[in-house]
Amino acid sequence: MSKTSKVWVPVVIAVGAAAASAYAARGRGPEIREFFIKQTLERPVLNSSYAELAQRLERGGVELTGRFERAGESAGNRKALRHIIGIERWGTARIERMNTGAPSAELDGHRSYKPPRDASWAELLADLQTTRAHTVDLARRLDTSPPADGLTVPHNDLGDLTPKGWLRYLALHANIESRRVRSSGESGNLQLS
Repeated sequence: MSKTSKVWVPVVIAVGAAAASAYAARGRGPEIREFFIKQTLERPVLNSSYAELAQRLERGGVELTGRFERAGESAGNRKALRHIIGIERWGTARIERMNTGAPSAELDGHRSYKPPRDASWAELLADLQTTRAHTVDLARRLDTSPPADGLTVPHNDLGDLTPKGWLRYLALHANIESRRVRSSGESGNLQLS
């Protein structure tokens, strides 16, 4: 197996498993949804420390930023970047609210967490770095002061996730969505909500 294959095979497997889980979670019964969520989001991080998750998120953030920098600005890439930032801000806000014992807000969506549409490309890239740094910081704070055993945080589509499951979800989501970006010269029609 080549060096490149060794890097891409786990990524392809993780992305495929996450995509299958999301598909199954939306269109199947609660038991099947829960099984897929446990297998793709919760189980892989069960024995990981929050410090380990912080390191993975930090490395992933560098890769994510590089991917968008190399792709360059386009309407589709701007849309993808705003979507990723919005989801990550939304997820970390939800974890923080639940971890502090604040009453659960209604299941708000990610749209209000997105950067403004008229933000420049440089501002969006900076927002991505700031947002991921905040997520890394959250994981480190959770390592220092772990959440209560059994704490779960509701996700609008996937149901209750542990804070570790949420951090994995945020990393996988950003990774999957960023693989859909196109270089400025390529055509690509991204359909993101």
